[in-house]
Amino acid sequence: MTTSGEYALRAFPVHPFDYVLKPYTQKEVGKVLDEAVRVLTATDPTVTIKVPHSQYEIPMRLISSVVSNREHTVEINLTDGKCIRSIMTFREIEKLFAEDSRFLLCNRGIIVNMSQISAQEKGVFVMKDGTRYPIRVNGQSKVTEAFSQYLISNMRAGKLRGSKK
Repeated sequence: MTTSGEYALRAFPVHPFDYVLKPYTQKEVGKVLDEAVRVLTATDPTVTIKVPHSQYEIPMRLISSVVSNREHTVEINLTDGKCIRSIMTFREIEKLFAEDSRFLLCNRGIIVNMSQISAQEKGVFVMKDGTRYPIRVNGQSKVTEAFSQYLISNMRAGKLRGSKK
C-alpha cells in the first residue's frame, strides 16, 4: 500500500499481488489478500515416475524438462539441476503431462515446462538453467503460438511473477 502510484513499477521485483493506493477500501484489501491466499495455498499436481526398483512422486512445478535419450530411458530434469532417469517410455510420460498446460512438446522426444523458459530465440527455447532445446521445424508456428498463448494467459491471470513460479 502506498500514497503514490508513480513507483508501482519498482515494486515488481518483489512479486507483488497488487499495488493498492491509499486511501483504500476494505474490499480492495480483501481482494488482494484473497488472491495471496489462493496462490500461496494452491496444491501443485504431482507425477509418479518409475525408475529401476522404485518410483518418485514429483511435484510438476519442479520439473524443467523431459528428454528421451538414445539409451531407451527418459531423463526428467528438475529445476534444482538434478536428473532422474526413468524406465518408462517417452509415450507413457508424455501422457502424464498432457493435462498440465505448463508442459509443451517442443520437439520429438522433448517436453519443456514453459514456466522454466527464459527466452525464445530463433528455433530454440532457452531454459532458466541455460539448457537450449530446439523447436521442431515442422509445426514450429504451432509450438511458438502455444508458448505465446501460455505467456498471455498467465499474465492475464497474474501468475507470471518472476522466477519463483
